[in-house]
Amino acid sequence: MLTDFSDLRKVLGLKKIPHYSTLCYAEKRLLKKAFEKLLASIFKRAEAIGMLDEPPEAAIDSTGLNGN
Repeated sequence: MLTDFSDLRKVLGLKKIPHYSTLCYAEKRLLKKAFEKLLASIFKRAEAIGMLDEPPEAAIDSTGLNGN
């Protein structure tokens, strides 16, 4: 998309288009951070409403998506 849309490159302030792998690696890091924040907020909320008595040791995800 960055190759085809010069307006997008301009808005993002890109003088050159990064290699696709740069964007892939960044996406993985950003998604991992977002997931960790989401999971922490879920545990905090569950603890606040009395669903958790002790700090959790594990979590189970039933979405079927790979978290790696």
